Amino acid sequence: MKKVALFLTLIILASASYAAFDKKITFKGKTLAPTVFDHGKHMAVKGTTCKACHPAIFKQKAGTSKVTMAAINKGKFCAVCHKEKGKAFAVAKNCAKCHVKEGVY
Repeated sequence: MKKVALFLTLIILASASYAAFDKKITFKGKTLAPTVFDHGKHMAVKGTTCKACHPAIFKQKAGTSKVTMAAINKGKFCAVCHKEKGKAFAVAKNCAKCHVKEGVY
């Protein structure tokens, strides 16, 4: 019985953790269109785990990392991967890939 309870607990925790991967977070800036971060799209990259970004690049709790374009332009936050010769497209000259009008994804 204890093994069944442990197994069910692990399934519930795994399901709750996986649900977070599918969420989208919207960062609203002062001058540019909002940026929509899609956890699912990023987690779909082979080999990506939560530890790739949390807590070294972004704090675990949404809204607690003060992400700014100034910091990104200095190679922080998104630009750790999104840079010239990085793991993903460079931030520079690709504004529309991240900054989208509300409701358009």
